[in-house]
Amino acid sequence: PSNARDLALAGSNLADGSEGYFQFSNPAQLSQIKNLDISSSLMLLPLDRNIQSISISKPLPPSAGIALSMYRSATNDIEGRNYMNQFTENLSVSNYMFMLSFALAPSERLSLGINIKSYFIDFIDSQSGNGIGFDFGVRLKPLKNAIFAMKLENILTGINWKIKVDNKPRPSFEKVPLNLGLGFVYRLKKIKLNYQQNIIFTPNGKNLFRNRIGLDYALGPLTLQLGSYQNRGEYINEKRTGINYVPTGGFGFYINNRWNVPMEINYAFDSGRSGEGFGHMFTINFRFYEVF
Repeated sequence: PSNARDLALAGSNLADGSEGYFQFSNPAQLSQIKNLDISSSLMLLPLDRNIQSISISKPLPPSAGIALSMYRSATNDIEGRNYMNQFTENLSVSNYMFMLSFALAPSERLSLGINIKSYFIDFIDSQSGNGIGFDFGVRLKPLKNAIFAMKLENILTGINWKIKVDNKPRPSFEKVPLNLGLGFVYRLKKIKLNYQQNIIFTPNGKNLFRNRIGLDYALGPLTLQLGSYQNRGEYINEKRTGINYVPTGGFGFYINNRWNVPMEINYAFDSGRSGEGFGHMFTINFRFYEVF
């Protein structure tokens, strides 16, 4: 996830999005923004993993929006070992994604959006990867309280790897699987119910399915979120036993109502997929009502 609210809702808000980070959920949401938003997030995970993101989004009147964002994920203090299982050195890996996003609403009920992504990967021993990719999103609002959405993620996306084997360069190409997301949100007074289904088209031809669900409850300047997502995405007709859902949750607080500061702070937790411990994410968003 790119921000705390998305994490708290288990990534189920494809049809709703989060202020300051609409383009990560669905680029078509950008046509709904009314203010200049500047947002930043930090996620601290077990096993020396961390995520940072920065997003700047701006409306383009009368019915469009644009955003520029950066996403970084990294792992530190990886114990390097040789073939004799002897310690060699501590290693680190980091991945960067830069994204330009645009959305247009040809009508009040329909919005279309696109992401253009560029990847830069700093791997071990100066080995690296880079690539480009595209996302396409649709937002449809047929009813006052209901929104449907679709997102095609990683269209024509691939990573070019520059790897050395026995001190000889061995370039390779990795195709990133296409991810289809279908989402729905329904608003009932102060409650938003989010549902999302993801379908991953794997290279071996088998489609992988994952469900996500989230609940958002507004209490004035405070909002509470709860969510859950499938730990193991399942193949069609595959049967598994045991609990296969990971709970998430969090809250957000909009400060402007009390201290006249246009700032929103969000916190979220992820309880972990494999018993590795809790992950925590913090997001701060500045919302400027006068766009220059």
